[in-house]
Amino acid sequence: MTTNNATLFRGERVRSSKALRQKGQGEDVSEYDNQVDSEHPIFDELNRKILEYLQQDGRIAFSTIAKHLKISEGTIRNRVQRMKQAGALQIAAIIDPMAIHYKVDAMIGLKVAPQSLPRQVAKRLAELDQITFIFWVAGRFDLLVEVVCGTDGEFRQFIEDELYGRVDVAEFEVMSGIEMFKNQFILRDALR
Repeated sequence: MTTNNATLFRGERVRSSKALRQKGQGEDVSEYDNQVDSEHPIFDELNRKILEYLQQDGRIAFSTIAKHLKISEGTIRNRVQRMKQAGALQIAAIIDPMAIHYKVDAMIGLKVAPQSLPRQVAKRLAELDQITFIFWVAGRFDLLVEVVCGTDGEFRQFIEDELYGRVDVAEFEVMSGIEMFKNQFILRDALR
């Protein structure tokens, strides 16, 4: 998110709430105006509360959130839309690959070749249907990649085509999934 988006978001929020209060309409969201996170202004106190509800149920009705937070449904809708436009929020279903019986669900620790950048390799791999997750990490590996395939043969083909013999991959280690204990994508600390 750029500084301009953050400033625009904050400016619109303050302007619209003040304008409504001056006309005697709408709810007073001023209690949230002074609780803006200066490092991540889009995650002010009101947005954090909205996100807490969406993390529990991404399909929850805006009217339900509005009722709990005692503000208008339009405010919720606008806030969610702005977070989506700023790239700070994406609402999606999270699927447990083990629950739907994919044959292969593996994490691959990947060391990028010295002449390549992790971002370049991640961009190349992100185009592949078998890849569900790519994370740039520090430590033994450069990238942590989740691969989900329907068959052992498809996984073997993926390894041969996308990892072996590629000039941008120095080495990799396959860690096969055995059992899923938790699959929860909730940003706890970022929302506090």
